[in-house]
Amino acid sequence: MLALSAVGWRDRGAEKIYTPRAKKREEDTVTVCVAAICDDDTIFGASDRKITAGDIEFEPEAVKIDRITQSVAVMAAGDSAIHAEILQSVHADVQDQDWLWDVKEIAELYSQYYNTLRQKGAERAFLAPFGLTMDAFIGRQGDMSPEWVKQVGYEIINYNPGNVEAIVAGVDEMGAHIWVVENEMVSCHDNEGYAAVGIGRAHAKSQFMFSGHTRRNYLPETLLLTYTAKKRAEAAPGVGTATDMFIVGPTRGTFDYLHEGVLAKLEAIYKTVRRKEKNIVKKAEEGGELLCRRNHEAAKNRGCESRGCKSRRCSRTGGAPRGRWGTFIL
Repeated sequence: MLALSAVGWRDRGAEKIYTPRAKKREEDTVTVCVAAICDDDTIFGASDRKITAGDIEFEPEAVKIDRITQSVAVMAAGDSAIHAEILQSVHADVQDQDWLWDVKEIAELYSQYYNTLRQKGAERAFLAPFGLTMDAFIGRQGDMSPEWVKQVGYEIINYNPGNVEAIVAGVDEMGAHIWVVENEMVSCHDNEGYAAVGIGRAHAKSQFMFSGHTRRNYLPETLLLTYTAKKRAEAAPGVGTATDMFIVGPTRGTFDYLHEGVLAKLEAIYKTVRRKEKNIVKKAEEGGELLCRRNHEAAKNRGCESRGCKSRRCSRTGGAPRGRWGTFIL
């Protein structure tokens, strides 16, 4: 039997107890990446530049959109070191052979290399201290304590080298596709027509939902919507303010980054829309407060005390606001 007194075990009297190593804490990743299909055959993608390296977050000048082929791009959130290692392996396999790879195949390849990285990390953490490889651990289990095999197997299965989310978006012979890889899990988002990853995903997705976006929406509105979704996501902590975008479609081999002139125009349009929204909200607030005052004046004349007024801006308080508007009962 394999000695249980090796690394990872401690004595408690005559009983030997396995002490698992601390796992990495699973947290929401910083950053945001979004992609959307339009005209049923074209994709826009947008990303900030913030990345995570261990416990450090920073926003370099480098663009975070990686072109895998002239038809497929990858944007990632999470541990940048893990993403970089996976991306090297993906590039080595694909070798920019656009005509050989579908979008789904590249997403599955990304997931496969995450699993490979995870397996190697688990082998180093839990088997190498015993002088074992993964193959040896599987092949020699008959010579090992069943309890030890169970414990180490549990640690290997649950080992987490770090979290990474990636959007794999592009065009192949079957059309435009968006796939999302979350660690080892792969999912297709073609039906929704959009996807988002990172800590700002909820803000970005809500913009698409409120706009009623579908993959058949027209190109101009989807371009602005994708940019707006990224800008809305900046409300989330950990999302950077820099924005990069790409377009691919309607056919293979058409990937391109959006240049600074286009992004500047989108920013100007976005700011104009935001100003109009703020003016509308301001007018609504002014109208609401005016209605509130009028109703409370009428309530006062009819005997506000007897009516149980609950307004925060009641004439009984001299009109001094105690909140935003408050509620009123007539």
